[in-house]
Amino acid sequence: MNELDYINCEKKLYNYCIQVNEVGFFNFESSINGSKLLEFDNNIYAYNNYGLFKLISPALKLWQKIHLPIELTDNINFNFIVLKDYLYFYTDLELWKIKKCDNWIDGWIKVTSKNKDINEVIMVKPLALFNQNIYGITYNAKSFKIVKSPNLEHSEMLWELAAPESFNNIEKNKDVAFMTIVNNRLYAATNTLQGDFNNENSYLLDGIEIWESKTGNIDSWIKINTPGFGVKRNINNKTIYVNQLISSFSIFKSANNTTESLILGTSSVFGAEIWIYNGEGINGWSTLFLANNTCNIISEIKSILFFNNEIHIFAVNFN
Repeated sequence: MNELDYINCEKKLYNYCIQVNEVGFFNFESSINGSKLLEFDNNIYAYNNYGLFKLISPALKLWQKIHLPIELTDNINFNFIVLKDYLYFYTDLELWKIKKCDNWIDGWIKVTSKNKDINEVIMVKPLALFNQNIYGITYNAKSFKIVKSPNLEHSEMLWELAAPESFNNIEKNKDVAFMTIVNNRLYAATNTLQGDFNNENSYLLDGIEIWESKTGNIDSWIKINTPGFGVKRNINNKTIYVNQLISSFSIFKSANNTTESLILGTSSVFGAEIWIYNGEGINGWSTLFLANNTCNIISEIKSILFFNNEIHIFAVNFN
């Protein structure tokens, strides 16, 4: 079933839910991972491994397939992100962008990314826009680097290092789970799983890290959590650190609060967790208890949405 077909809403919200597509798109079988949604240029889009689709008429369940600059195949990993006036489309090998109001057929611009210091071509995955710079992630065989570029309007982007490589822990910090802006500060979160999701030996290092920067400069980052939030268990005479992967996050502001809060969900074979950050440093974290009516362990927080002053969570168990 496609994620857009899945309308298992809270009962009190059910009357507000309508299905806006037929099963799949254009008679395609549903994507194995479902579809994701994005908003761009005041329109709703859905994308999966069959393409990018624009919602034309919710009442008629009418979608338009959008022209992409390259053909999608099963072996291409890709994603989209909206940053300011551009929609970015990136794969493991290429980066493209298109500006609001441009024609889908000839409006795509291929972006060349280069290391500013040595003028070498690199591949960058854009993640956030902060202080007039795009922040992204680039990888080598053993680590990652957070980089930034001010070249928002150009087809060639020069990138410079914006944080210590793998936050000075190449052995542990394997990936960036997300970057986002909360209360005018830039945040980056790391994934630290060391191997297979189901193998307890993948959980022996002390867990995910959350970093905060007021300026986005390389020397401005501060770690704001106890690694893995300090959650550990003794299993088979091993110290297991449960929180190694972040699977979702969101930003919310309650009705009686003037500041934003960051909420994130983890994924673990030993049980998923939800953590909320109030902006007050290493002691600013609290956990949200998940009432589970089944005997199965919730293994992944798939999605978090703040709506109508309530937090809605889509959780999955792998048991």
